[in-house]
Amino acid sequence: MPASMNERPAAVIDVLVCTYRRPDLLIRTLDGIARCAAGPGAGAVRVVVVDNDYLCSAGEAVRRWARSASVGVSYLSQPAQNISLTRNMGLAHATAPWIALIDDDEVPDPGWLAALMEAARRFDADVVFGPVISEFPDDAPAWARQGTLFQRKRFASGTVIPLKEARTGNVLLRAQRLAQDRFRFDPELGLSGGEDSEFFGRLSRAGYRMVWCDDACVREWTPPSRTRVAWVMKRAFRVGSVEAYNRRRFCHAQELCGAFVKFSLILAGGGMSAILWAPVSRARCIQSMRRTALGAGFYYGLLAGPYREYSSATVQDGSTG
Repeated sequence: MPASMNERPAAVIDVLVCTYRRPDLLIRTLDGIARCAAGPGAGAVRVVVVDNDYLCSAGEAVRRWARSASVGVSYLSQPAQNISLTRNMGLAHATAPWIALIDDDEVPDPGWLAALMEAARRFDADVVFGPVISEFPDDAPAWARQGTLFQRKRFASGTVIPLKEARTGNVLLRAQRLAQDRFRFDPELGLSGGEDSEFFGRLSRAGYRMVWCDDACVREWTPPSRTRVAWVMKRAFRVGSVEAYNRRRFCHAQELCGAFVKFSLILAGGGMSAILWAPVSRARCIQSMRRTALGAGFYYGLLAGPYREYSSATVQDGSTG
């Protein structure tokens, strides 16, 4: 299938969407991007969809959508099961001065792109992050809705954010600098996740100015499969293992020792806290259990490298974001 599906003026922003076997959710994402592009302040927009399914399951849905789309649309297939390779293919095909990344289970608010662009200009930023707000089905458990497990931290616009909050689900990148430095996502992390934090860590060390825009919101659908305690624990274990792997690769011995002490305390403190919270608050108990899983994952990562959470069998309910 050809990459270009329709012709439009040269884009100011290329919006990259990596997808895997969720065409219905993908169309909701594309509809949201089109609404953003129709508003003031965004500039000309092109959507680049990169399908990580070797069966090209999103192709027909994207083709139908492109026929009446008000934005340029390109469709690419990256058949190897690896989110890093998939993101890298999108970056390689981007031609606009700015690149926005959004997940295929997210829907942006109408002013999303305009807010990102305004923040980039106002704060002279190379990278701009925005809030990802979790939304749940009506029957989602109370602990998922009430706790902080699924609601990420927010900051005042212009804040230089901590690296642990850097993710690909809602971000704008200055394309020219990225191309000059030839930064790409690490394929070694393409099945474990954590490729985003490692990527932005390199950008930070290279001096990229990375700020927050609290007005550029996207809404993320949280399926029932993710509101299970087992999923939360597995995700935390993976995050801990990737943290250890990256620290082994990039940190000095003194920093690694400091991280070892930190995660040892997390492991011990999380277990005791979970016991104390169990009779009082299920949400707090699960949060503490998550910390224990995070610490255990860190030990695993030191010894065995990143835990590979994803495979062709396990990504059916979502991307590797």
